[in-house]
Amino acid sequence: MNVINVLMVEDNPDDIYLIRRLINLTASVPEIMLETVSSLKEGLERLNHGGIDVVLLDLSLPDSNGLDTLLILQQHQSHVPVVVQTGVSDEDLGMEAVRLGAQDYLIKGEANIQLLVRSMRYAIERNNIEDELRQHRTNLEALIAERTADLQRTNEQLQQEIKERERAEQRALELALKQERARVLTNFVRAASHDFRTPLSTINTSLYLLRRVKDPHEQEQHLNVIEMQATRLARLVDGMLRLLQVENNPEFHFQSIDLNDLIRDIALHVYSYATEKQIEIALDLDPDLPRVEADQAELSYALVEVAENAINYSPQNGTVTLRTRRMSAHVMIEVEDHGIGISEEDLPYIFDLLYRADKARSAETGGPGLGLPIVQKIITAHHGTIGVSSVEGQGSTFRILLPYGS
Repeated sequence: MNVINVLMVEDNPDDIYLIRRLINLTASVPEIMLETVSSLKEGLERLNHGGIDVVLLDLSLPDSNGLDTLLILQQHQSHVPVVVQTGVSDEDLGMEAVRLGAQDYLIKGEANIQLLVRSMRYAIERNNIEDELRQHRTNLEALIAERTADLQRTNEQLQQEIKERERAEQRALELALKQERARVLTNFVRAASHDFRTPLSTINTSLYLLRRVKDPHEQEQHLNVIEMQATRLARLVDGMLRLLQVENNPEFHFQSIDLNDLIRDIALHVYSYATEKQIEIALDLDPDLPRVEADQAELSYALVEVAENAINYSPQNGTVTLRTRRMSAHVMIEVEDHGIGISEEDLPYIFDLLYRADKARSAETGGPGLGLPIVQKIITAHHGTIGVSSVEGQGSTFRILLPYGS
């Protein structure tokens, strides 16, 4: 953005002069085109004509005062980002304005051109991100509807093909194939529909409530819910794209790496997440571990996924141990937790695409069922193996074996 069109709503000529002088005396990129009005009414009338990128708003005006000034402007022009100007003694008021929907605040007399440009750019970009999120939600809903319809049509076509083949081939065999295909497709539709519709429904509900509540604390709660669910959707989409990349276009770059150093990096990577869940990360590393040939980025991705999975299913004040050992022709990496464990009936299927044990389907802990299948494909590409031993109610240990040269 080479030009920022700014509307300054301010009745104090001195404050207007300072901002104009700041802009005129400094060559800045982007260029700032400043218009000024002295009342909220004039500001709303100017905004109705469009062409304004950001509003620089004084909360104390002849026809409006305090946070009501911001709320009235948002009610009439909710799509225009707002940067609030406050006095030195009113910084708390500026922070409260941000909680109510302003994009940023500046303290009068303390702004320089860099801070002014940064604040207005931030306001515009944050507003654009919010618009993109709303558009993203709309696009996702349309995409889900389209994909669901495509899957339904595919399902019907498969069933019809099976029926036609049943007439020409052995009925029992064709019936078995039909049932298996229908089961796989039905499971995929159910899992994909659940994973997309649940967060979208939560986002829609939160947006509905957000438009109706006035309490800043409640608004913050709804915004947090929207952010969490948007992150969940992004994680699902990223997981699907990652799976496609690993399956269809793997680009692994192998080099000699020190696994113990990599494990230490993994521990640092998940430390904040573990601390948030009150989980301790313990290291048990073999000092004589040989180096291995691996793609450091891809292997790191796989190990982080397994470590975060262990953290997810560990109780508070629990411990997740990252362990390495040298074996005859392999190095072993173990990720051990003492959490809920995996039942015997679920254990054979945890590396299957979109498979999750029922107890792991909650939004708080359950992933989209893509992580472990991706991990297995990455380990397989390293000519290694991954397995798990688990006792329900006592915990799980994921064990990875990677070959190393003599």
